[in-house]
Amino acid sequence: MLQFRHSAFPFDPQIHVPIFVWCVLKLFFKFSNKKPPLKNRYSFTFSAEQNQKLKQQGEKMEKNNLADKYTYRVEWSEEDHVHIARCLEFPSLITHGNTIQKALTEIEKVVTECIKWMEEEKESIPEPFSTKKIKGNLTIKVPSEIHKKLVIKSAEEGVSINQYILSKIS
Repeated sequence: MLQFRHSAFPFDPQIHVPIFVWCVLKLFFKFSNKKPPLKNRYSFTFSAEQNQKLKQQGEKMEKNNLADKYTYRVEWSEEDHVHIARCLEFPSLITHGNTIQKALTEIEKVVTECIKWMEEEKESIPEPFSTKKIKGNLTIKVPSEIHKKLVIKSAEEGVSINQYILSKIS
């Protein structure tokens, strides 16, 4: 799962992890024709026929429902007394709902419609963060005084500047 720690999109595990789990389980039970178990543990085994069916449905979903691959965030708005939902790849799209599930359902619908419209207009559709290849390179410019401090601090700890910075930001 992607985590973003921007001040505009704070990650709150009490809100976001249950939403992610709920979405994954909802998709699973939608495609498996099984009823959710009453236990807290989820262990699944599929027959070859079920695997084939899931694969076909997954391919269909991949082609037809790109919206499922985007990154969503739902936050409570104390000011409006509703849950506000956003799609990080489409920052201008915002919906709301009285429940987390309603807000999430609404933003998924809006994203799906936006994608359809963009396809009709031959607009470029943002690539989902979940499928985007990220190299892991980050180039930043810092004043020479800060660079010098980083050189000294990393030398004191006996690590490279890269390792020192990574230890501070992770």
